Amino acid sequence: MTTPQHEAVNTQSDGGLGELMGRIGAAVAAHRASGGDGPREDLLAIWREFAPSPTGPDQALRRCTIAHYLADMYDDPALALMWDTRALDAAANLPAEHVGFYPSLYLNIADNLRRLRSFDAAEEYLAEARRRPPAVADDSYTELMNTAFTAVGTALRERSTAPIMDV
Repeated sequence: MTTPQHEAVNTQSDGGLGELMGRIGAAVAAHRASGGDGPREDLLAIWREFAPSPTGPDQALRRCTIAHYLADMYDDPALALMWDTRALDAAANLPAEHVGFYPSLYLNIADNLRRLRSFDAAEEYLAEARRRPPAVADDSYTELMNTAFTAVGTALRERSTAPIMDV
């Protein structure tokens, strides 16, 4: 499930992070426009470029962002879960101002677990997603997240493993 987390990509110069975000944004836009393996391969190349780097807040943000978008590029819920878990692991090293990532990350994991028939675990992750503050204090974003919470919650109650369309 793609949540409406990061529609705009920062392209300002900030020690290379803006250039990286531009590359990530280009791969995401290409995937959304046409799908296919090419954009995912581009993003995997970026992951390989930055994954071995030393840790730190900037590195955690890179890893979290790349993994989050890679998860969205897989139809297989097991592969998406692997990347969403990597994004959540990286988020643990982010500064406090980035805690807004958590609702989307937990929601994506809940949805992948649901699609894999791990309903009890999915319910725990959905509850955690709902406990987290939203990324931005924006009514439209909050509404989109609430719609996604409702969609995943409904699918869980119905014990559905069908993919949920982007909300």
